[in-house]
Order: sequence, then structure tokens, then C-alpha cells
Amino acid sequence: MDLLPATLLQQKLEYYLNHPSLRVPEVRKEFEDVLKLKFPDMNASLRDDPNVRRQWRQELKKLEDEVDSIMIFNLSHKSPMLWLGHQLPFIFRLLHLHKQLMEVRRLGERIRNLQTEDGTPAALDNVCESTQAEEQSLTLLGSANYGVRPSTYDVTKGKNSAPIHAEVVSRIKDLLLNSKDKRFKVVGVIGRKGIGKSRLVTHVYQNDEVRKFFDCYAWISNPSSSEPESILREMLRQFYFGFPPYTLETMDKQTLLLAINKCLDRKRFLLVLDSVSDFGIWESVIFPAFPFGRQLAPLGPVVFTSSFIHGRIVFTSNSPHRRIFDILVNQVYVQIRLKALSQEEPWALFCQLMSQDTETPETWPPGLEGIAREIIKKSGGLPFVIRLLAGVLRGSRSPEVWQKRLTQLVGLEQYSRDDTVKAILLSYDALALPLKSCFLYFSIFPKDIEIPLERVIRLWVAEGLVVETSTPMRTATEASMAYLQELINRELIQPGHVDVKGDLKSCKFDDQVRRVAVDIIESNERYLVHTTDNGSSGTAGMPSLRFFSIQGKGIEDMKSGKNDAARIRSCIITGISKLQSSTMRQCLSGFQLLRVLDLDLEGSDIETLPNRLGTLVLLVYLKLKGSKLKELPSSALENLIRLRYLGLRRTGITELPASFLRLKDLHTLDVRETKLRTLPCCLLSRLQQLRHLYLCSSFRREVVEMPLGKETEQPLELQTLAGVRATSNLIEKQLGRCTQLRKLCIGRVAEADSEKFCASIDKMNYLRSLSIRCEINESLHMGSLAHSTTNVDTLRIGGSVEALDSAIKCFRSLRRLFLWDNLLRYDPLPILQDLPNLMVLCLSNTFLGKELRCDTEDGFPELKSLSIFQLRNLESWQINGGMQKLEFLSFGHCPNLKNPPQGLENLPILQLVKVAGMGEDFDKMMERIGKDANDRFKVRPIPLFKHDFGVTDQKHWTRDEEIKEAAGSKGSLRTTSLEIHDTSSFKK
Repeated sequence: MDLLPATLLQQKLEYYLNHPSLRVPEVRKEFEDVLKLKFPDMNASLRDDPNVRRQWRQELKKLEDEVDSIMIFNLSHKSPMLWLGHQLPFIFRLLHLHKQLMEVRRLGERIRNLQTEDGTPAALDNVCESTQAEEQSLTLLGSANYGVRPSTYDVTKGKNSAPIHAEVVSRIKDLLLNSKDKRFKVVGVIGRKGIGKSRLVTHVYQNDEVRKFFDCYAWISNPSSSEPESILREMLRQFYFGFPPYTLETMDKQTLLLAINKCLDRKRFLLVLDSVSDFGIWESVIFPAFPFGRQLAPLGPVVFTSSFIHGRIVFTSNSPHRRIFDILVNQVYVQIRLKALSQEEPWALFCQLMSQDTETPETWPPGLEGIAREIIKKSGGLPFVIRLLAGVLRGSRSPEVWQKRLTQLVGLEQYSRDDTVKAILLSYDALALPLKSCFLYFSIFPKDIEIPLERVIRLWVAEGLVVETSTPMRTATEASMAYLQELINRELIQPGHVDVKGDLKSCKFDDQVRRVAVDIIESNERYLVHTTDNGSSGTAGMPSLRFFSIQGKGIEDMKSGKNDAARIRSCIITGISKLQSSTMRQCLSGFQLLRVLDLDLEGSDIETLPNRLGTLVLLVYLKLKGSKLKELPSSALENLIRLRYLGLRRTGITELPASFLRLKDLHTLDVRETKLRTLPCCLLSRLQQLRHLYLCSSFRREVVEMPLGKETEQPLELQTLAGVRATSNLIEKQLGRCTQLRKLCIGRVAEADSEKFCASIDKMNYLRSLSIRCEINESLHMGSLAHSTTNVDTLRIGGSVEALDSAIKCFRSLRRLFLWDNLLRYDPLPILQDLPNLMVLCLSNTFLGKELRCDTEDGFPELKSLSIFQLRNLESWQINGGMQKLEFLSFGHCPNLKNPPQGLENLPILQLVKVAGMGEDFDKMMERIGKDANDRFKVRPIPLFKHDFGVTDQKHWTRDEEIKEAAGSKGSLRTTSLEIHDTSSFKK
């Protein structure tokens, strides 16, 4: 454990040594001498002398502060030659640093001599060691598939579908599906942490029978009474299956309650509240939103007029909630208490988690089963602990390795008697060194939130925790995905939101795991990690703080501790809508050593940046998302020469200052949903470390122009180029050099540039996502694509296109396809139905014909989600074969389609049909079809939408305006498209 900070410090010294700002020979020589000092392995002290271990870590932190302070001094003086008045104190500080390093080295010698009596290392002496199989798995992860997925060893699905606590699952299903009991029911699943409550309820929630029985369902994780409007909005969004009223974000609490009341009228609904720890959620959200008032008289007047057919709420919690429901427990509330697994159940679960295909313990090497049974005895019967232990052992079938883990597990009993804590420590110990730092980084996030994987990856890369590798050849993003997959497979982080393709979009960091991670970082030192979650402060004062995060309220903690926060390295603030410029200026006044500043400023009044920001010369990550910032002062960036990530999404900026080109280390720039329309000249040649350039979103009309200057012929290392304007100059001189691109989103491609554009695409062997929007009133000729781009799994084409059938043959690996405004005169389904991996298909204003047909029996073999909008001439739609895996169907705004699609009964696993803008009579016909199918699939009319590709600020349209817009423009083939929904993303 203790080698980790030493290793990170050594990496920092190496980075500073190679930094271009370190130009003075005397200074460079001192740094080279410092780097020659090797940090000894301190792990032998973990059992014998915790006080010495704590002193070791304190010295390392002081040392890191000293190194950073020196670099601040160096970076603050831009001249290649330091003036004499500055050089002397600088050299003096370096000599002091050298002396301090010698003291740390002597301390290391003392700790190295601390051994057990027999001379063997302590229990965790091998913390940086990982088995050959573990190293190999880390190397190979992510090579077969791009993306992160839930653990393949998850026993809640697939061949191991039988859940643990099967009798409890059966009882909950009976309570949910009993249509004869019209009373409102609340089912509480209670039990200690790690016993499997969330997984059990997930199994019920995802059950096909449950999904078909209820008309609406929603899942809310970690609900908090301090944000009732946010919870109600999320409920409404899910009850509408992701298509809520367009005024959702502006609704106050009372309006939200009425909207939920209207949405659930004559509906069966299911609401799951996972991990309820805040008892105030009942009074602030649940009781006002649902018809408890009819059964719980003390709650006051009932505001509901709806006729609720069948309402059920299921929640999980560590604590019983009987007192909340007072005397009507048996009428309203049913409590189910989970117990730990007993007898052979832990062993059966372990075997399920370890087995692959037909493998059984009988096929394991001799002696392995006996060791495994001894390990499982130490699980306490907790499924979570069993999963952690299986994650540790899964990479090997060596009796020696398993015996070693058993010995370590026994040795951990001196640190904790808690089975979960021991399992987490063992899992951490088994990680390779790079994974250790990535895992511990999760503790920086506020607890009880879903963490977007994209955010995690960007932070890891900016902090330098993950780098590009040549063997195997992987980008930093791909390496991060491999690390995330490994942590998920080991159960150290839990999956969150999964899209229809099976790709993981977010994750959760279990509170128990988080506490252990914080304890590892702290090493018994308080205040190292501070989080304020929804206004509940965890500490007071921040003398040794390294990481600081605030969610919801709690900014006053940051202000009050500013004098003690000089050592803060990372600061994350989310959910504070009223953050003022003056408050931000006060908070940042003492953050001299700050490296990460992640601010979600949605709703804040900040229009200017404090001058103090420009002095944070160690900053590597800066995100100012959602602020009203209209200008980025040149002084704010000119000193941030170490900056690797700059996020300005959804701000009001219109241009980037000249000092932006000084950011030589910049890795990622995100300016989506801003008013920026032109980049500084020669950006790619000046910022050669740039890898990801996010300019505009995929479905937007806006594009950003990238002026070129004197460009070299060298290949560019850019991996993401999203939202760029396709000028002839760019296509001819620049695009063909971007051979490392993984994602390309390009707009206004001229017809005359079609051949050169296709030739550039042919050179992009690593491309995975391609979005193209043609120039207005011109066509893109795609027939000149020369070879199959086998890696592309997402393709978006907007505008008129020629030779689409020829192009589709070059994209055989497609999993998602979006076509809009293509004005095809032939039915596109016959040329698309043979795509073997296609899972998501969205067509909007794509086809000018009158009839759509899918007749081939094996057509669209993997399609799960189909969306068809704005086919204005469509009169007939028949599904006579194929689409046997279709689960979600969305269509609308087809004014000439008078009858529902024929053949819906031929879709065996169809779950949900969403209809928009087809009129009430059409909606009723669709609902009757659903009823005639014995409610095998649900039909859901959804609100009308306007998605204008031409502007950032959306106009809220009335119902009449939407209908007129959807039915109008008869004299023009070109039209403003309705929203193209990415239906590949559905909440669980």
C-alpha cells in the first residue's frame, strides 16, 4: 500500500524533469540528482509499526508539497533565465529538498529493517505483486471489444439466471403482480450491507413478467430529501420512458406532482428506491407524489384526482422503516428482511461466479477446492464478500496462488474483524500497481452517485494515471476502459446505467468500498478526503486535505476552511446552482497546489472568471460546464501550461483567446453547446499533444471552422474530432493525416469533396464512430469508399446521399445506424436488414416512398431498438418477418400513415412501443393492439418534441405549433428534423 505514494511521487519528479519549462541547467541538474534517490519498499512495516508507517507517509506528503512549490516558483517565471534575485532562493529550496529526501531515505532504511522474527515479510509485503495471469488479463482486456460492460460473471443473467434468495424473489413478485389486491403497497427489503439487496431487487425489476404487468416503472438510486425536484423529474422522465414533457426542467415541485398524477392516470406503476438512508425522503417526495393520502389519514388533504389501477413501491435499506408507516403497517407496508447465506449457499454462489461454460470444481487442479472452501468460510455468508473473493481468485487456477491469498486473508484479521473490509483489502492488494491508483481515485467522488465513465476516464488521463501504450498499442482512453473493466470484474466498482448495446455508461462506488479506499489513502490521518454530500458535512476543517468534493449544499465548508486548504490537489463541486462569482473567488484564494478543478455550474450566475484562476499553474484539469461565462480572459490561460483537459461545455463563450495556443500539454478540449464557431489558426500544429477535440454534438447543425496555416505532412495523433466544418482545405490537407481517429463528426461536406473525403476515411483504420452531415442542397457520393472499415460500430449520416447501398457494405460491423434528411426514393430496409450486428436503427425524414416492408425471415438478426420518424409520404408499413430480437419501437410524425404497422404480433420479445404526433385516434388503435396481444408489449403515447439543429437554445413549442410544424413544409423536401433520439440508452 505504502509504495503507491512513493511511486506516484517518483513519477511526478520524472515529469518535472522532462518539462520544457525546466530550462536552467543548474536547476535541471538538481532535479536529476533528486531523481537518483530510490524509495525503499516500506511494506514490511504494515504489521509491525503503524506509527512508523504513518510517519513515512507524512514525510512523502511534505515532500510532494515541496516539489510542487518549487515547480510553482519555476512555472511562475516565464523567462528562460532566472534573475539572480530569484535564482538564489530557488537553488536554496532545491538544496533543502535534497536534504529532506536524505531524511526520507534514512527513514526508509529504518522501516526496511522492521521484519518479523523469522525474517519473512509481513502479510501484505507483496502489494505491488500480481500473478502472471492477472498481468496477462490486464494486458488483453479491451482488445476484443471497445467499451466497458457489466461483469460477464454476473449471476443475475445469462446461463446462471437463478438468483440467490430465490424464495424472497418469489414473494416480492407475488406482492407486485397480485392484481386482486388494489391497495397501495410498499415493500421494504431490509438487510445489512453486502447481503445482496440491490441485486435481488434488480432481478425482480428486470423480470419480463414484471415489465409486462406494469405500464410505467422507474428506478431511483440513493434518493435524498434535499433535492425533491430532481428526484421527481427523474421519476417523470422514466415514467415517460425517456420522453417527458418538454417543460420538465422548468417545472416546480407542485407542477411536477401534478404531472406525475396525470402520467399515472389509470396506469399500473412500479417505483424502486434503491439504498434509502434518508428517512426524510418519505415526507418530502414519496408521500406528496403518490396516493398514500387515501390510506394514511394523518397526511392531510389528498390532491390526486387520478384513478390508480395498481401502485407498488419497492425500496432497499439497511434500516427498518416501520415507524414511518405508523399503525397501518399491514395495510400499506410489507417488510422483508434478508439474512446471510447459510450452509452450502455460499459455496454454490462461489462456484457460479468461478465457473466458465461446463467447468466445475471437479475439473479444478487437486487441492484447489479445499483451499477455496476455507476462503469461503471467511465470507460471513455475505454475497458481496463472496463476489470480491471470486474476483481475486478468478484469474488463476494455481493452488499456490490461492493458498497465498488465504494466508493474506488470515493475516488481515489483525486489521479488521469485518469480513467485507478484509475482502476489499485483499482485492486491493491483488491489483497491479497502475490499477491501485485508479481504484483509489474513485474516493474523490461524492458518495451515493452514479459516476459517468467518460468523466472518470478524462480525470485519469488528465492526472497522468493512465497513458498511451505501444505494447499492446492502445490509447489512454482504451487503456482506461481496460482498467475499468478489470475493476468491474473484480466487483470493486459496480455497474450503473447500461445502454441497449450492453455498453456501460456509468458506475457506482459502493459506500463500504469507498470507506476502505479512503482509509487506505488516509492511513489513519483525518481530513485527507473531504466530501459534503447533499449538505451533510463529513468533517470540519481541512488541515491535511488532498481531495475535496461537494454535492448539493455545503459550499460554506469550503469557504470556512480556505486558510487550511492550501494543500488541496483536487476539487469537485456539483449541484450548487446558486454559486456566485464572489464565493468562487474566495474559495480559490488558497488553492495554490490545485491540480483538478471540476465545477458543474448549471444555474449559477458566474459570468467572469476570477483572476486567481490564472495563478493555479499546476492545474491539469479544468471544467466549467454550464456557466454563463461569455468570455475566457487571456490571463486565465496563459500560465496554465500544464493543463491537459479544458471543459467549457454549455458556456456562453464565442471565441478562444490567443493564450489558448500556449497550452502545449492540452489533451482534450470540450466546447460543445457553446457559441464558438471558429478555432484559432494552426491549432493542430501548435498543440501537438491534443487528442480529443469536442466542438459540437453529433446531431447539431452547428459546426466549428478550423483555419489552417502552414501545416507539415506528418501524421496527426488526434483521436476525436467532433463537430468540425468540412472545408475543402481541411479535407484536402488535414483530414487524411488524422489516421489515428477513433471518432469523427463532420458537417457541411460538399458534393465536390466526396471523393477526397471517402479517400480520407479509407485511411482511418481505427475509426469506430463516424457522423457526417452534408452541405445543404447537395448530395454526398459514398460509392468511392475503397475498403471495409471493419471497426466502425456507429454511423450517422444526415443529408442527401448517393450510393448508400455501396457504402453500407463497407460498414459490416455497425451496431448503431442513424439516417436523417436523406430523401431516399427507395425503401432502405432491404439494404440494411443484412447487417449482422446492427442493434439500433433510427430513420428520420429518410425515405420519400409510401411503403416500408420487412419481409426477410432472418432480416435484422440483432436489432433491439428501431425508431422511425417524419416519413411524410408513408402510407403502409408491414413487418412480415425478421426483427426477432426487437425490444423497443418508436415512431411518429408520419401524417399519411392512417393505420398502425402490420405484423407487430410477429415480434416475439417486443416490450415497448412509443408513438408521437400521430393523433389521439391513432394512439387508441395502437393501445387496442397492445391489449389484443394480452399486454405482451406496452404502447406509450409520448409528448411532442422539437429539436432544432440550427440553434443551441431550444424554443419551447406549443402542441398546435408542433403539429403544424410536423405536417407543414409541403412545398419543400428539405425540412427541420424532429429530434433524433438515441434510443440505445434505456434506464434499467
